[in-house]
Amino acid sequence: AAVSVDNVNDARAIYHENNVIVAAVLKDYHREKETVKKIRDAVEPYLKGKTLKISTNEGTYSRIRTIDNTLREGGPKDQVDEDMDNLFQSL
Repeated sequence: AAVSVDNVNDARAIYHENNVIVAAVLKDYHREKETVKKIRDAVEPYLKGKTLKISTNEGTYSRIRTIDNTLREGGPKDQVDEDMDNLFQSL
């Protein structure tokens, strides 16, 4: 849903326990505030009571992409869980 928002170049999301992080790469960072609101509006129907955090930091996007790729490749789940815990604590 976040990728379909105007001004979003790409987005990744992860959820852990009762939390969701959406990390988006924007086309125009001067429109960040309005884009974050639109992302929240687009994603809200899918949350089902989960807490949402939105990041437009490219480093956060990269970390989530790495976690996603590790999971898809069958990487070590313990390390992924630790990475996700660290990511959620840092936001």
